[in-house]
Amino acid sequence: MVCASCGEAEYLPREYCRCGHYLRGQLEDEYCAWEEQIHSNHLELADVIALKIKPLRYLFAVSLPFLVGPMLFLNFWADSFTLYPLLWMAPGILIGGIVALAENILTRPLEASAHFLNTYSIETFIDQRFFQLKVINQ
Repeated sequence: MVCASCGEAEYLPREYCRCGHYLRGQLEDEYCAWEEQIHSNHLELADVIALKIKPLRYLFAVSLPFLVGPMLFLNFWADSFTLYPLLWMAPGILIGGIVALAENILTRPLEASAHFLNTYSIETFIDQRFFQLKVINQ
């Protein structure tokens, strides 16, 4: 760890630098700044992913008539079971499945970021800050 006042390298367990600067407070300040940064990064990522998912929601809305129409036909007007309503449901099921898969793929980085936000600690900060480990893959 490098002292902010004199620039000398010190060991992490030390409370004070040789110049008298309080290293523990410096480490806590850096941790608070890092914590704010990862929260802001998560919010930015959530906004970006929400913009990417919005067209997918409209695409799913397009598939709803293919799902609801045949169900209504089978429920109210069909005297006997036919294959045509099920064939009309196939495009709706296909579009819905593709939308669900694409949404799952697009939200993976957000889920990884949320998992990291739920599990980080001061040890994670120290590992990432001083040992230059990549803690989260995005």
